[in-house]
Amino acid sequence: MRSLVESTLKHYETNYKLWWDFCKVHQYNVFDCHEQELNHHFQSKKLRYGSFNTYRSALSLILTKDINNLGNIK
Repeated sequence: MRSLVESTLKHYETNYKLWWDFCKVHQYNVFDCHEQELNHHFQSKKLRYGSFNTYRSALSLILTKDINNLGNIK
């Protein structure tokens, strides 16, 4: 986290808010989710490739599971 610049963290804030809201509505654990929950979330957002990667990078900092290598997300 220390290596991230302030502007990156500021950009990630929006992603975190969306993720928190999504988890609250669906009663998912914010920090420990399953691939199915991530797929549900990402599909509901209909993100473009670049936005999807930024979102995934933001979530990878807070989730207990490594989501960067999940091949069938999105």
